[in-house]
Amino acid sequence: MQPHLPHEAHSMAGTVGILYLRSIYCTVSVYLEHTAAT
Repeated sequence: MQPHLPHEAHSMAGTVGILYLRSIYCTVSVYLEHTAAT
């Protein structure tokens, strides 16, 4: 039986995931802009 994670751990994991996806989205958008410019 694994102990249940506290709510803070779940919210922290969600925040990290959102920031990770946002950074990927920003990188891809900048890469596409650079490719479209050339």
